[in-house]
Amino acid sequence: GYNLLQLDSEHLAALPHLYKSKGFVTLQSFDPVAILFRTPFFVSVSSDSKWQNMKDLLATAKSQPGKVNFGSWGIGSPGHLGGEEIELLTNVEMNHIAFREVSQLYTQVGNGDVQWAFGTIPSTQGVYKAGKLRYIAIAAAKRVPQMPDVPTVAESGGPALEVNSFVVLVAPKGIAPEVRDRIHADVQKVLADPDIKARYNTFAFEALNWSPAEIVRQAELKGRTYGKLVQRKNISLE
Repeated sequence: GYNLLQLDSEHLAALPHLYKSKGFVTLQSFDPVAILFRTPFFVSVSSDSKWQNMKDLLATAKSQPGKVNFGSWGIGSPGHLGGEEIELLTNVEMNHIAFREVSQLYTQVGNGDVQWAFGTIPSTQGVYKAGKLRYIAIAAAKRVPQMPDVPTVAESGGPALEVNSFVVLVAPKGIAPEVRDRIHADVQKVLADPDIKARYNTFAFEALNWSPAEIVRQAELKGRTYGKLVQRKNISLE
């Protein structure tokens, strides 16, 4: 009989910057209880794209300022802010296109109407399995076993870059510590189940054992990065 809410790291770390005038800070209203997983993002392009790696993508972006477009599933999403971080790190200018539907986004990438987008294995697998989309890099510190031939962004000619999102359970502020800890332990027990591990492995989801305090710390780290990116272009959802 407990009230829990599932939130992405962007709800914790980006929303306070995107709705700045409202003065809403997510972690002032909710207490983290447990982390479910973290997922990395791949740089996806059409199978027909001339780009074979990040070096190719960035060379085009530098030679054609503002002409290269990338899509995401919404303003302030990791797909959007990850693209903004690439711009910042490489001093290029690209054009962001926000979509309301994830399926529409990757269909457009597969068609070549959108030149590239960040995506996870589950969000892109339909278009990927249809042979219309390929990955030129993963925005992570190392390659993943699920896609061992896909290099990191740094290996592919881009900057050292990590774009990921973690998913957590939170409770209304003030949950009793003993209740929080019991739920946290129960979640960790479920995540250790072999069937759950196998399912996670299919999607390159990373199971973590972060304490509630570590969730707060990681959200604050992301928040500092997102704050800089939002301020840089005055990005807002208001």
